[in-house]
Amino acid sequence: MELDPDLYEVPADTGHFQHTEKRSRFIGIAKHTPTPTEALSFVEKCRAQYHDATHHCFAWLIGDHERFSDAGEPAGTAGRPIIDAIRSSGLGQAGVVVIRYFGGVKLGPGGLRRAYGETARGALVDAGTESRYRVHHLVVTFDHADTSQVHHVASRHGARSLGSEYGDRAQLKYELRTSRVDAFSADITEATHGRAAVAPCSMNEE
Repeated sequence: MELDPDLYEVPADTGHFQHTEKRSRFIGIAKHTPTPTEALSFVEKCRAQYHDATHHCFAWLIGDHERFSDAGEPAGTAGRPIIDAIRSSGLGQAGVVVIRYFGGVKLGPGGLRRAYGETARGALVDAGTESRYRVHHLVVTFDHADTSQVHHVASRHGARSLGSEYGDRAQLKYELRTSRVDAFSADITEATHGRAAVAPCSMNEE
C-alpha cells in the first residue's frame, strides 16, 4: 500500500506513566502539543502541578521545531532521552514532561538516561495515537463569472470550504491537503484562464 504523504500521527490523549528507580520517583506526562506556545504552556502547567518536585525535564517535537531541557540534571541525561523517545515513537506535535522526585540515591548518567527514556516512552504509549493530515489554508480570488469553475476544481481536489467574501471580486477560503496544493493551484489557473489567484491564507493559527 502506498504511504499517504499527508498522513501523520499525534498523541490521542494525555498519557501518564510512573517509574521508580532507587527510591527516585519519575512521573511522565505526554500530550498533543500542536504549537510551541501550547507546548510551553503544558510544561508550565506540569511545573505548577508538581511544584515540589526536584526536576521538571521536558521535550517537544512539532514539525521541524524541537526543544528539550535537562532542567538541572547533568547535561544529556534527561532532555535528550526524552526527545529520543518522541522521535522513536514516530509521533508529531508531541510534548513530554518527566517529573522527578529525588529519592536520596544518585543514579549516575546511565541510570538517569534509562529512567528518563523509559518514563517518556511509557507516557507516549499510554497516550495512544490519532491520525491527522497535513493541510494548507488557501484563498482563491476570482471573477464572479468563474464561480462554477472554481467550485468544480475545489470539489475535484477535496478542498474544504472555510468561508467566502463577495465584493468586486469573489474570495473563497479553503483547507486542502498539503500534497494537493500545487495541482489545485495549477487547475484553478487553467480553469479560469489565469483570471483567478491562489494565495496562502492565515486562519489565526500558530
